[in-house]
Amino acid sequence: CPGQVSLALLGSPPADLADGPAPMGFDIPRPALGAEAVRLLAARIAGGPAEGTLVACAFRPGATAGPPPAP
Repeated sequence: CPGQVSLALLGSPPADLADGPAPMGFDIPRPALGAEAVRLLAARIAGGPAEGTLVACAFRPGATAGPPPAP
């Protein structure tokens, strides 16, 4: 797979990929993302500015990404 195509997932790998190579990707911190959404909503309801902050996703190494092709 990494020889011709790289694959990165956002979120947990689906169950149907359990038998293949571990996919590289990023884990979504759903509780932190939800807390930030609630904080932004509460700020909007209160009439204040709703300036969001970035919620970092953790890198999950895997076997589905390879180096870029040679020129």
